[in-house]
Amino acid sequence: MPYERAASTDKAGFVKRVNASIEKIKKHNILQKIRASDDRFEISPTLKLLFSAEEIIALTALYERMAADELPDLARQPVDEGDEE
Repeated sequence: MPYERAASTDKAGFVKRVNASIEKIKKHNILQKIRASDDRFEISPTLKLLFSAEEIIALTALYERMAADELPDLARQPVDEGDEE
């Protein structure tokens, strides 16, 4: 919820998109279940091979700006829920 746009009025749509995204990253083994836990997950350690610490910091800053609604609408890309990769 911290990443929902401040001016958003479609809370149900946001929750649906977040849940769809979570299911997709679980399907692709990016998010992996922690042993002995039904509701805890961890990010795949392979991501640290793909993203540097600087890139993670930049992405975090971008998400924080998005959550604060500080980016123009052109900078936002909709989630493609129909993507079956």
